[in-house]
Amino acid sequence: MKNRRVRLGGIYQYTPVFFDQYQQNTKDLPHGCRLRVIQPKGTPANGTMGMAYTETLDGKFIGLVCVNSLERL
Repeated sequence: MKNRRVRLGGIYQYTPVFFDQYQQNTKDLPHGCRLRVIQPKGTPANGTMGMAYTETLDGKFIGLVCVNSLERL
């Protein structure tokens, strides 16, 4: 499966792939939740190893999710 590209500050709809359904930080996120891609200081670039840092639209830090779980709105 080819990894999708994400843009810093972009808003995406969360549709979890198998890996994200069982991650501790994302298992309570509802399907269809809207997330913003962020870049915390000192972290690897988003898209590295197919993962991206995210937060909810109200600013709650989620952590790493697979870029294939993020659908552009």
